[in-house]
Amino acid sequence: MIHQSTGGAAMTSRATTQSLSAGVSWKADSVCKGAGIIVEGTLKGLRTHTLTHAPAGSDLPTRFIALQLSVSRACLRKWKDGVEVLPDQTKTKVEVKGYITREKTVVHPESSGEDPEAAAKIISESMSRAPSSIFSFDAQKSKLHPAVPYVFEFWADAALFVVSDFVRGRHYRLKTRGDCPVVEAATRMDDGSEKEVLTYYAGDDIGSSWNDKINRASALANKNSGNRTAVAGPEDERDDSEWD
Repeated sequence: MIHQSTGGAAMTSRATTQSLSAGVSWKADSVCKGAGIIVEGTLKGLRTHTLTHAPAGSDLPTRFIALQLSVSRACLRKWKDGVEVLPDQTKTKVEVKGYITREKTVVHPESSGEDPEAAAKIISESMSRAPSSIFSFDAQKSKLHPAVPYVFEFWADAALFVVSDFVRGRHYRLKTRGDCPVVEAATRMDDGSEKEVLTYYAGDDIGSSWNDKINRASALANKNSGNRTAVAGPEDERDDSEWD
């Protein structure tokens, strides 16, 4: 039930608009049910997407950056007592062969979608629980499964992200807000490692960015240190050349 890019116009269109049907719910407690997923992949295309005629009382955004992601990995998000438990995706397994030979292999015990086909299955199953009347709005073109193999579309809130955050051909890790295409967090990946956290909801006020958290912590540290008088010591008198 995830809106899928179909190649051609869908991959290159810059903006689309969708009118929500009368009586449809656009609230998180009905649209974003479930644990959600973590997905990684390469950005193939993006566009802006706007929802109109959202009913009164809606608490979800209506302006999005729609990201077409060619997926490579995926796993379900896990929660315990309302707190997310991050998956252990890199664990080393040691196998002893003979008296002196040991072989090390890397296994991914909590991430079953370790290839595009397995990842696409996890995503399709999760997104099948999303309201099809919303996320498959074009009856003539939208499909329940990818028209382009392993390419799925996810919706990032335009109030929290900007188009320049996303570059075609770059690798990203996305977290969905429940079992629907709405993006809760996005991280740019370089060579398999986290490069830049673009935004992250969990653990703080919704919409609080990573940089905001760092700035608040820095301001608090400066405030706490403002009443202390620095006392010069031997360490302070050293010349920078001593560190060379």
